[in-house]
Amino acid sequence: MHYPGFQYVILILITSCGLFSCDGNSENVPAANINLTGSRFLQRYAIDMIATELDDQNTDSFEFLWDFGDNTTGTGVAVSHLYENSGTYQLTLTISGESSFTSDTIDIAIKPSLEFMESFALDVDEPSGLSFGLNQETLWTVSDKTGKIYQINLQGDLVRTLEYTGTDLEGVTFDSRDSTLWIVSESQATLTHVDTNGVELGLQWIAGVSDGSGLEGIALDPLNSRIFLLKEKDHSALLLLDDSLHTESYQRIGFAPDYSGLYYTHDQLWMLSHEASSIYLTDTSGTMLESYGFIMVQPEGLVLDEIDSIFYIVDDAKDMLYKYQFWD
Repeated sequence: MHYPGFQYVILILITSCGLFSCDGNSENVPAANINLTGSRFLQRYAIDMIATELDDQNTDSFEFLWDFGDNTTGTGVAVSHLYENSGTYQLTLTISGESSFTSDTIDIAIKPSLEFMESFALDVDEPSGLSFGLNQETLWTVSDKTGKIYQINLQGDLVRTLEYTGTDLEGVTFDSRDSTLWIVSESQATLTHVDTNGVELGLQWIAGVSDGSGLEGIALDPLNSRIFLLKEKDHSALLLLDDSLHTESYQRIGFAPDYSGLYYTHDQLWMLSHEASSIYLTDTSGTMLESYGFIMVQPEGLVLDEIDSIFYIVDDAKDMLYKYQFWD
């Protein structure tokens, strides 16, 4: 049977889709483009996101929907979002008009981070290196600017300054076996032993660390009479000295752009990178096990209070002592 209106109905439907662009972009919906502020994204730190390349179009005419990939969404041309947990998330921006849309999807990697607690101003110019003192009741730090060794309390107050003066001091560690200090000079490529009055007890030149940037970190394993040294970059390396201060091993490392601080605990090492503003847990051969990011200008030395899980970190650029902890 012939129905004269049937072809007319089909024609109208097709024409309607063409007129309103069911899957096209006749409304001039802006091309969705995700732009993220920064290049490093940390757990529980806000990330600014914006839709770019809008060509001065009237954005009020369109809906901007963000799917953050963690079962949450947001709306607007620009949004800010933080991820509760580390991991890789699929981030999607969809720009919609009345009958068409555009979208953009990227993967965003969220790095584990530390939680900021508090900070203290230091009366130390360019602190570089950090160590606990006796019974972890105070801290020791050195200055690459003044060449001095300083004892401070856990709130950053200056306790005393030793008489010793060195050159380009970058690291310090307290020796609990005899209550002395070991310090390293970057430019001199030396390891110096001093008492807590600042009297020099001995000096050892370290081979293989004078090319490029030199020694930046030192940590002591008192039970096994081992000293670990950290070469900053160009090329980076982890050195192990035996109880005679001979180099037992020299291991190239390269998981961070640089290395600025070192702390030993329970046959593991915590390494600090000021360029990456990150802390890395490694084994004693320098193999990276975990990493955590944080926000700081130029971190240069660290220690870990294992009982309370608190990191103390000195900032060379701002002359500050910071406290961070693991997220609950």
